[in-house]
Amino acid sequence: MERHDLVIAGAGHASGGLYHTVKLFGNGKLYGDIDCIEMQVQGNTMVEGSVKANAVHIAGNV
Repeated sequence: MERHDLVIAGAGHASGGLYHTVKLFGNGKLYGDIDCIEMQVQGNTMVEGSVKANAVHIAGNV
């Protein structure tokens, strides 16, 4: 299965799923489990589920 990128810039929300890169800049909310290669967070993010990632970079609150 091909993995696509997920990008939230500003404020937004998204569903869980399989992703290549997850980038959250600002305020975001993720509903469901996230399985990704890399996750980058700058700002505030709430995850209602689990996160599985090879690499995670956080500058803010998760």
